[in-house]
Amino acid sequence: MFKNKSIAGTYFISTAIILFMLFATLGYFWIYQEQKKFLTESNKLRSDFIESQRRRIKTEVENTIEYIAYKKSKTNKRVRQQIKSRVNEAHAIATHICNLYQDNHSTQELAHMVKEALCALRYNNGRGYYFATSLTGTEELLTHRPQPENKAANKIQDIRGQYVIKEMIQIAKEKGEGFYEYFWTKPEKTRRDFPKISFVKRFEPLNWCIGTGEYLDDMEKDIKKEVLERISNVRFGKDGYIFVFKYDGTYVSHIDPQFIGKNMINVTDLNGVKINRRFLEAATVPEGIYINYVWEKPSSGIKAPKLAFAKSFEAWEWIIGTGVYMDDVEKTINKKLEAYLAGVRNQITFILCLFALSILITILILRYFLRNIKTGIKVFAEFFKKSAVSNEKINPLVIPFSEFRTLADLSNKMVDDRKRKDKALRESEERFRNLSHATFEGIVLHDKGWIIEANEQFYKMYGYTRQELADKNILRTLVDPDSMVMMKNKVDARDFGPYEVTCLKKNGSTFPVEIRVRLMGYQGREVRMAAIRDLSEQQKVQEQKKELEARLRRAEKMEAIGTLAGGVAHDLNNVLTGLVSYPDLLLMDLPEDSDLRDPILTIQNSGKKAAAIVQDLLTLARRGVAVSKVINLNDLITDYLKSPEHGKLKSFHPRAEFETNLQTDLLNIMGSPVHLSKTIMNLISNAVESINDHGVVSISTKNRYIDTCIKGYDEVREGDYVILSVTDSGSGISEGDLEKIFEPFYTKKTMGRSGTGLGMAVVWGTVKDHDGYINVESQEGQGTKFTLFFPVTRKAVEKDEVLSIDDYMGNGEKILVVDDVSQQIEIASALLQKLGYVVDAVSSGEDAVEYMKDNSADIIILDMIMDPGIDGLDTYKRILELNPGQRAIIASGFSETERIKEAQRLGAGEYVKKPYTLEKIGIAVKTELKRERI
Repeated sequence: MFKNKSIAGTYFISTAIILFMLFATLGYFWIYQEQKKFLTESNKLRSDFIESQRRRIKTEVENTIEYIAYKKSKTNKRVRQQIKSRVNEAHAIATHICNLYQDNHSTQELAHMVKEALCALRYNNGRGYYFATSLTGTEELLTHRPQPENKAANKIQDIRGQYVIKEMIQIAKEKGEGFYEYFWTKPEKTRRDFPKISFVKRFEPLNWCIGTGEYLDDMEKDIKKEVLERISNVRFGKDGYIFVFKYDGTYVSHIDPQFIGKNMINVTDLNGVKINRRFLEAATVPEGIYINYVWEKPSSGIKAPKLAFAKSFEAWEWIIGTGVYMDDVEKTINKKLEAYLAGVRNQITFILCLFALSILITILILRYFLRNIKTGIKVFAEFFKKSAVSNEKINPLVIPFSEFRTLADLSNKMVDDRKRKDKALRESEERFRNLSHATFEGIVLHDKGWIIEANEQFYKMYGYTRQELADKNILRTLVDPDSMVMMKNKVDARDFGPYEVTCLKKNGSTFPVEIRVRLMGYQGREVRMAAIRDLSEQQKVQEQKKELEARLRRAEKMEAIGTLAGGVAHDLNNVLTGLVSYPDLLLMDLPEDSDLRDPILTIQNSGKKAAAIVQDLLTLARRGVAVSKVINLNDLITDYLKSPEHGKLKSFHPRAEFETNLQTDLLNIMGSPVHLSKTIMNLISNAVESINDHGVVSISTKNRYIDTCIKGYDEVREGDYVILSVTDSGSGISEGDLEKIFEPFYTKKTMGRSGTGLGMAVVWGTVKDHDGYINVESQEGQGTKFTLFFPVTRKAVEKDEVLSIDDYMGNGEKILVVDDVSQQIEIASALLQKLGYVVDAVSSGEDAVEYMKDNSADIIILDMIMDPGIDGLDTYKRILELNPGQRAIIASGFSETERIKEAQRLGAGEYVKKPYTLEKIGIAVKTELKRERI
């Protein structure tokens, strides 16, 4: 039974058991005390967190209410400052007009000019207007009634019996200026109990009292809007925000826009708590109330317990509240729990180390009783047993014999060598890892498409996370199927690149990459390491660079050729003077039957032709083109088609057909008639030459408002343009020739009959001198289209007769202009007011519908295309639901569409094409007003 036992073994086992029981008991009591301490701290932390959050959300709500109260208290002061500033502006305008024209105009004319100036002024989104009365009490101006009755207004009273006009005049007489409070009727309203503040100021030159006012409830609406805009931007913590709703349960501010404007009085959380009904209790509790419920966190979308505080702002019947999510404290407690468990683990590790140290001491005591040889053998046995998992060395001092010490030194040297190799390997791996993560390329180590390791740039490049690609084959997932065939051929041929393939991102989009591959040994098998570089930006930059270089080369070439042409033309003009002028002198001295007359005439005609070529060279050099006259392109085209030059062209090409489509109300441009006429001639001549004596040449003009940049041969900017298009059904222009067509002397036409080769170069120079743009569209075998864009002028062509506008003048009818471009609103409003109409304007279809709910208009001018929001057709449909039979005309900068025709089928009248002219918009409005409704 005791055959294999030894004293050393028995002593060791007994001591080990005693030590284990001792350390186990000490560890148990320590862990119990630490657990008790942790629970106490957790409860205190939870209690402190809740109390701090209660104070925090209450402070946020009370600060918001203080801000609202402050803004409300400043309403009256703000109104006074604003209307006083407006009156001072109007007074300055009136003073300037009188000072400017008093020497040449009567007092009555000055009064009329001041009225016209102030009548057009509006502010505060159109609701602010000006009024004026004489100091004798006669009404002179009331902007929302443009034609005052010129009657005494001294007896006008508000609902409290105040003689409003009389008392305002008294303030102007006695103080020169001042404020006045009363009750008044709003425009388009019938009630007379709206509180209002006005500011009046005496205007000495006309003996007037000029003033303006503001309704307090309108200003309070503006202040509410400002307050809500600020509240909507308030954030605290990760998910903290302020919400506001009315006593009826309608939200006016919330972090989720879909709640704003909705009645959420009956909203309920997961536990059945009617949240907003509970919040409404704050209206009866002045100090506010706290509520606990479950709600969705904005940052994560996860529903979590929430503590909220709400308080009412009785003046506006608002409930203002905010809250915090209570799961944050549990996260903090969990972190403490993790720290506690880590401490327990560390303590257990420490106890185990002490236990191991005790065992080691026991072993050392035991070794004292063993023989020296056995001690040395045991030391080496322990060393070799631990050497597989640690780098622990032998202590030579515990070995009694030199031979054992020599073996110990060799063993320790082996350990040192292994430690150095392990350290070098770890450092090498760390350097590789750092370099692979720092590079801009994607680095991936894979075995037939299955990822072994990859850097962050690789995952970022394809839009995946490590987890998403952990169980996917990247060759099948990330490489375009067409590129897979090419990659397989490269792999079979052991071609390691670099080569380009098309890859797929997580979102499905494709992008080009460059791949380099290297073979590596990994855990006894051959794997591949690939370096991947995204070529998207590089290709985009190269394309942009090529486009810019092409434009630069084209511009530099035209500039260089123009400079050369200008120098040549200058020298040729000096030479040609003799050829053109001297023949006239010689012909005067020669008899009629002289044999020299015909040769000299030939010389003179040749000189004139050469002079015409010189003029083309000057145009090419962009000299002498005076853009100073108002021109209508239709007139120039019509004159050319009737000219001898065109007749000669038709005689050369008798089978050519000509079509014209000239817009009748074409706008004017500023330019040189001579150069523009030659441009038209060159374009038509070029088109006829292209059709090979049989085909159609089309000439068209039109107005167009360009609201987005057009990119083609030239880049056309936003604005109003007159467009000239010349189209032929000829052979077209090849892509290689398209870049050269505007170069001088470049031509593929018949020399001696088709011109000098300067025609298209002259067209280019003329267009550029007129601040215009040119675009060319052509395909071989399908013809060519030249499109020229010239900026519009609002000036009229000078004529002997002045067109009367009496036939389309208005009679004070009310017009609503709907357009999403402020410049178009300003143009349309100015033209209509000039015609005698009363104009209101809004900037979207939704605003137009809201306007028509409380107002009326004799006619509506609807822009067809508005972005964002509903277009003209949908706007008209909604307005017809409110007011069946509403008159309207449709306006657009584009051609007539099916949606325009549908609007006309619903009852809309004229279609007016932008850009507007006084005559065009005036006739359209007058026609619609006179049209009988069915």
